[in-house]
Amino acid sequence: SCNPLAGISVKNGNDLDFCLKWNDGKKGFKGLAQEYRFRKSPENAEYKNQVGYIWVADEVDNTMAEVTKDEAKPFKDALKDGGHVNLGVIVMGQSANVSTSKGLSIDDQKMMSNIYIDPVSIRTFLTQYGERFYSKKAVEKALNTLEELELEIEEQNEIICDTAREFRIAMVTANRS
Repeated sequence: SCNPLAGISVKNGNDLDFCLKWNDGKKGFKGLAQEYRFRKSPENAEYKNQVGYIWVADEVDNTMAEVTKDEAKPFKDALKDGGHVNLGVIVMGQSANVSTSKGLSIDDQKMMSNIYIDPVSIRTFLTQYGERFYSKKAVEKALNTLEELELEIEEQNEIICDTAREFRIAMVTANRS
């Protein structure tokens, strides 16, 4: 991901600055808070309207475990208000079990599009939180479908020698769909 704050465009240069500004999530959260506050200020409306910003964070589950609620608040505010300040957030983490994160609730995740990659993560999400997003019948159907897919994929993958080509399962949740 290119760093939009460097003032360098992929379209007009070969000297790209990649997002290596912060070497840990806590510093990244502080940077996001500064950018968010700057964009909220009325005197910066022209900048906000002309410069889009996408914040990309890996290991967000670990970062959320390290930050206080006050430090996590700008991230949550950006989720709620990002469209109004031309700011997007892409986060990656390993845990589908939101209760392990002190800074991010399942209700906060309703503001995101979530991608669960692997049957364990999908099953964890559906059993722990599914009924907060979907009807009981829809959750039961999804779990049954997951069981069927797992069996089918396991059978298909037996004949594939290259693990990179194996079939995998993913589930996307977005806006209750």
